[in-house]
Amino acid sequence: MAAISGQIFFYTFYCSGVVILKKTARALFYFGGMIILSLGIVLNTKSSFGVSPIISIAYSLSVIHNWDFGNTSFVMYCVLAAIEYAFKGKNFRLYDLLQIPLSVLVTRFFNLFGAV
Repeated sequence: MAAISGQIFFYTFYCSGVVILKKTARALFYFGGMIILSLGIVLNTKSSFGVSPIISIAYSLSVIHNWDFGNTSFVMYCVLAAIEYAFKGKNFRLYDLLQIPLSVLVTRFFNLFGAV
């Protein structure tokens, strides 16, 4: 058992550049995916093809009340995060709150692509 844990330590210690490279690549792919997701949602709403269920309430509110679609979506994401907190209770972790800053990015991309 000690040999296995020593090998894992050796790999992590001496190959830290590889680990950092993998994490950087993962973050870039995630960021690229958020851009593609945002562009697809905005294209669907602009072309009147319809909206996904997660965006439908925010889109309806933004059309009815003439609100900004990105800001309305952000408020909706925050409401859904609060509902998730209520359901999870003690099992809710601070890690789960990372969805808020990431939703800020996605909704800013909504505004960016919606203005084009």
